[in-house]
Amino acid sequence: MQVECESEESMLSIEPTVEPTVAVVTLGCRVNQVDSEWLYQCARQQGYRQAVDGDVLDLVVINTCSVTAESDRQARQEIHRAVRNHPQARVVVTGCYAERHRQALADIPGVTMVFGNQDKQKFPQLLHDLRPQHDLVVPLSPLLPWDWASTLHERARAWLQVQNGCDERCTFCLIPQLRGPSRSEPPQSVLAQARRLLQSGYHELVLTGINLGSYGRDLVPTMTLTDLIRDLLVDWPRHARLRLSSIDPTDIDEPFIRLLATEQRVCPHLHLSVQSGDDLILKRMHRRYHRQQLLTIVAQLRQARPDLLLGADLIVGFPGETSAAFDNSCALVEQAEIALPHLFRYSDRPGTAAASFPQRSRVTADVMRQRSGQLRAMGQQVCTTVANRYIGRIARVLMESITTDSQGGVDFRGRSEWFLPVEGHTTTDRLSHQEIGAVREALLCSWDAEKVLFIGKILEYGLS
Repeated sequence: MQVECESEESMLSIEPTVEPTVAVVTLGCRVNQVDSEWLYQCARQQGYRQAVDGDVLDLVVINTCSVTAESDRQARQEIHRAVRNHPQARVVVTGCYAERHRQALADIPGVTMVFGNQDKQKFPQLLHDLRPQHDLVVPLSPLLPWDWASTLHERARAWLQVQNGCDERCTFCLIPQLRGPSRSEPPQSVLAQARRLLQSGYHELVLTGINLGSYGRDLVPTMTLTDLIRDLLVDWPRHARLRLSSIDPTDIDEPFIRLLATEQRVCPHLHLSVQSGDDLILKRMHRRYHRQQLLTIVAQLRQARPDLLLGADLIVGFPGETSAAFDNSCALVEQAEIALPHLFRYSDRPGTAAASFPQRSRVTADVMRQRSGQLRAMGQQVCTTVANRYIGRIARVLMESITTDSQGGVDFRGRSEWFLPVEGHTTTDRLSHQEIGAVREALLCSWDAEKVLFIGKILEYGLS
């Protein structure tokens, strides 16, 4: 969730009967989005309400990312915007950038408080301490448990964070320093949270973590992500679905592949943490696989689940990336049919091994920009090729948006089990606004490559 803060109204006094307002600005990964929802729920428990357009803001929480230099720039931009546009608000900064540069951010005029990732658990107490005497007085609630379940203010799906931190030491990445070692949520806690969300009516849960595939290695006794998924599915409703956020290719083993082959409630969509398609670059990154391993894993996945759709993280311009190395990444996208590549332009992260690589190995900004465009175009071509294979099939669409037009028709948009969006037009007899969050069957009629979505036709009520 990201809330843009653009009001410039002057400070208003807050009467005891008026709830103070809060806006949470989220930058970066899905784990940050889950964290932000928890921060927002803490604020609600302390008497705040979510701000709407036109509100004077009393509290702005900015949950930052620091995965790239661009992430740092965006974080600073959001902080300065909040201070400028909401001089009456208390501006609180947290997240990965705050973990790295607490004092520098605290020195920005207008910033009230800065705390890192590990202190997010203390937010209820920190929030209580922020209250000036003239604010609405709300008794301090008991410290909430670190509950990962999150609805992200959506009725459609819920995200369930089951793991945090990372034990890997990729040469480009600061996450182990900013998030700490890998830590798994106890399975009984995950099962309880999942049960609560499903009973609340959610039809899709997304398992997420900083390094999701490492789930359970730190538990006693140890377990695997596949073990957790099997446990979750024991009492899982037949029409609900489970999606995985992102997984390292080396964490995909035979038990996981067998589960994917036999369990239709697990979505046929995976997002792989690939980073490069060139063996030398993968070695310099300290990734634990090579190109042929990636292709073998993809082939095994597709044999198990022929309709599987793949996304992947890819870094462009890593030090030492030659034209030939970049071509290998392009070829991997094409050969593995990565329909949804998520591209990052490399930037030095102080404190990482890659930041000390020789200057002569650096790729210029212009070359990175050109390569990013080329790889993005390649991904769009692959996505269109893959998407066209689904035309004529019936998709199970999780409804995310339903609006009625002036003629009484209904425009809808949702996500297929393959994660690709589906939108279309129908009548109120077939679809009502109350069905946001429901799963409906739709015939996939065509693919709009420009909008990157299917045009679909809603079928009769019920699921087969």
